Amino acid sequence: MTYNLHKTLEVFEVEWFDAKEKGRVIDSKLIMVPDEYSRSLQLTNILKRLQDQLEQQSVVAQCRAEMLEKFRKERNLHRMHHNRIAQEKNKLVNVIKVEKAELFTEDNPLSPTYKGPKYGKNSMTPVSKPDPLISACKINPFHEARISVTDVRGYTLKNTFRGHNMSVSNVVIHPKKPLVVTASDDGTWRMWGLPAGDLIMTGEGHKDWVSGLDFHPKGMHLASTSGDCTVKLWSFEKSRCIHTFADHTQAVWSVSYHTSGDVLASSSLDHTSRLWDLFSMKCRGTLRGHVDSVNSITWQLYSSILCTSSSDKTVSLWDARSALCVQTFYGHKASCNHACFDNKFSNRLRGSASV
Repeated sequence: MTYNLHKTLEVFEVEWFDAKEKGRVIDSKLIMVPDEYSRSLQLTNILKRLQDQLEQQSVVAQCRAEMLEKFRKERNLHRMHHNRIAQEKNKLVNVIKVEKAELFTEDNPLSPTYKGPKYGKNSMTPVSKPDPLISACKINPFHEARISVTDVRGYTLKNTFRGHNMSVSNVVIHPKKPLVVTASDDGTWRMWGLPAGDLIMTGEGHKDWVSGLDFHPKGMHLASTSGDCTVKLWSFEKSRCIHTFADHTQAVWSVSYHTSGDVLASSSLDHTSRLWDLFSMKCRGTLRGHVDSVNSITWQLYSSILCTSSSDKTVSLWDARSALCVQTFYGHKASCNHACFDNKFSNRLRGSASV
């Protein structure tokens, strides 16, 4: 074709087809002469095959990258938990050191180096006040008392007090006067006179909802707990907050005065309960043992025994003098929201749980 030899090509084609008709040419014995088209087709197939392999490897690489990112996140999560546990451990170690330092002082009666109280005109050491958890322990006066039983089915609604802007979470009755105090999610507590329902006082100071309330046994002070992680003491005489305890790390649910009025107990979402000395205004001890939120706390009358209920489905009894758990009750199938002692039979315990 290049040299315009058209005749030679025509003669070759005639001879080729003539030989093929006579059977002298066998297709199976012919040798394939490569040309540019077949070579291009072969390279195209190879390229397509390589592209398919590349796509498969890209999918595999993407899966490996996702797995790597997942493992990296899990590693960061475990590292964060490890750091948190290390911080809690260091905090507990520091607390133990402080408590040991306070225990082994010469003025502490529990210290092995305690030499007794110092008396005399020239003594600079004041006479220590008796421990209220020991001095207040006596026979329960309600044990021999006769308490009349009333039929609650005869109770009817007499009055409704309106004043809170949000739902009411708690209510307590004054131990000596016809007064009640209510706590609300609007961050305040309100005191009402009975039976008319006159608003007497409003307590404002918490930065979040108010959950727990309790009157001092003498009725001159009120303790409140809140979602702002604090416990506040209120004086009716001064009409203001006189002290704030802020050692809890999460929301505080409940508060309870000891019978002596010198010790306060609170329970919190941080899995602990704390005892507060109202003379030194410091934390007297921490009750640790629950593995979930401690929803309520209450004192057994005229004793050093505390009762707590928790979201870990248990109710526990504690000795406030040693801050140790003496008994744990199991059996609830859901969170325990409240527990209380029977005042007449102080060895009886009642609790409630949510479904």
